[in-house]
Amino acid sequence: MKCPKCGLENPPEAMWCDCGYDFQRQAMRAPTPQAVGQSGVAAPTPKRRFRMRETPTTLSAYFIVNGALGALSGLAGSAGMSRMAVPGTNIFAAVYFIVSLAFAAVFIVVGIFLRRLLARSPRTIKIVLWASFGCVVLAFLLSSLIRVQPAAAVLAVVSVLILWYLLRSVNRLAAEAHSAASYSKT
Repeated sequence: MKCPKCGLENPPEAMWCDCGYDFQRQAMRAPTPQAVGQSGVAAPTPKRRFRMRETPTTLSAYFIVNGALGALSGLAGSAGMSRMAVPGTNIFAAVYFIVSLAFAAVFIVVGIFLRRLLARSPRTIKIVLWASFGCVVLAFLLSSLIRVQPAAAVLAVVSVLILWYLLRSVNRLAAEAHSAASYSKT
C-alpha cells in the first residue's frame, strides 16, 4: 500500500505510515512511541550497551579495596626487590614500600569520606588519582631499569586501567552531586 502523503510503499496490513499518515482514518496522526516502526509495527527497542555505573557506595568500596590491595602489593613488591642482588635495590624497595603504604592509606581515607569529598572537593580525589597514576608509571619505569619483568608490566597496565575507571566514575559522580546541589538550591 502506497502512502498518499509521502509515497512510501507499505505492507498491505499496515495501519499507518512512518510519516504519520493513518490509513484507516485517511489523515495524519501524531506519532506515538508505539507507532515508530515502519508499517505500524512498533520498532524494536535498541539494545543498550552494557555500561557499569558506580554509585558513591560502590566507588567507596573500590577505593577501600584498592587501598588494601595497594598495601599488600607494596609489601610484596618491596620484599621481592630487597631480595635482588642488585646494588641500591634495598633503598628503592624501602621507598617503594613507604610510598605504597602512603597511597594505600590515602585511598582508604578517600573511600571512607567519598560522599563528602564528591560534594565538597572532587578535585582532591582527582589529584590523588593522578598522583597515583604518576607513581605507578614511575615505579614501573624504575623497576624496569633494574630488571624487566612481564608481571610488572601487566600489573602497571591493570593499575592504570583501574585508575582511569575510578577517575571517570569520580568525574561523573561529582557532576551528578554538583547538579543535585544546584538543583536543591533553586
